[in-house]
Amino acid sequence: AAGRACLRAGEAADRRRVEVAEARDTLARGLREAGVEPMPSAANFVLGRVDVDATKLAEGLAARGLLIRPGTDFGMPGYVRITVGPDPLMERVSSELRAACDSLRR
Repeated sequence: AAGRACLRAGEAADRRRVEVAEARDTLARGLREAGVEPMPSAANFVLGRVDVDATKLAEGLAARGLLIRPGTDFGMPGYVRITVGPDPLMERVSSELRAACDSLRR
């Protein structure tokens, strides 16, 4: 029984890794479309280089109900950190990010 449970847990972890990788790819594509340069990642988040004030960008997205971290929180000004999630959410993040960046560029 314990062996079967370990195998099931391993299969679930494998499925989750695939889901995270797919969501990360969706997010990275959306970031590029929004004019944000995604850094290579194998984690459950993506760092993106932005050409606007990252703190103001994070504040603007928070006002829209989306939380991202400005790179200044961890010593990387000019970057934002976005945790991956389900594809519909990543598409919303990309769309809102594009709008917020466009607004800050004006």
